[in-house]
Amino acid sequence: MERRKSSSTTMSPLLTYQEAADYLRISLATIDRMVRAAEISSVLIRGRRLFRIPDLEEYIQSHSIPGGK
Repeated sequence: MERRKSSSTTMSPLLTYQEAADYLRISLATIDRMVRAAEISSVLIRGRRLFRIPDLEEYIQSHSIPGGK
């Protein structure tokens, strides 16, 4: 089985709590509350909760406020 090499210039398709919080520019406590309230999707792999970028983007899109006068 081939293993991926991690690189600081490429982003994994799965983000940790910290990476997801950084991506959304919110605190860890806030993202934890969002997970507990089922406001944001995540995956659980062997007890480790991870976040998919498309899910974070979907959350952002669904909470976007249209501009206007």
